[in-house]
Amino acid sequence: MTMTSLEEFRQLASRGNLIPVVAEIVGDVETPVGAFQKIGRDRWSFLFESAERNEESGRFSLIGIDPLLIVSQCERDLAVRERSGAVTRRSTSDPLGELQKVLGEFRFVPRDDIPHFQGGAVGFAGYDVVRFFEPKVQIQSRDDLELPEMMFMVAGTLIV
Repeated sequence: MTMTSLEEFRQLASRGNLIPVVAEIVGDVETPVGAFQKIGRDRWSFLFESAERNEESGRFSLIGIDPLLIVSQCERDLAVRERSGAVTRRSTSDPLGELQKVLGEFRFVPRDDIPHFQGGAVGFAGYDVVRFFEPKVQIQSRDDLELPEMMFMVAGTLIV
């Protein structure tokens, strides 16, 4: 079984503030969907199944839970919700730029011994977000669903 030692963690922590911790668990009788049903019950969770057919990236499923933060945007209002529950709101005409700034607070420490996707922002940017970076596009849509135009989360726990 592979595990991150305390000494290895300390070395990685000196290089950043978002450190992958590895614990290999045998899951011979568990499916990704079954595992997700057991641990991904929170509203803020996701399961990504790979459709790639190669050995390198096609053999992993990703389960993300316990968000460090959630960034959502409606119209020009951007909200950043932290793990503590604190919410910061600001007006912006560049939601993707604001997302990039928020993510810039994380200094991720990559590892070569684990799969390629080791964390980051997971979510969506809807069609209406195009108006922020293509000013010539005039969108005259009605917001009948009252959903965010953009929403991303950074999982505090990522199971691969």
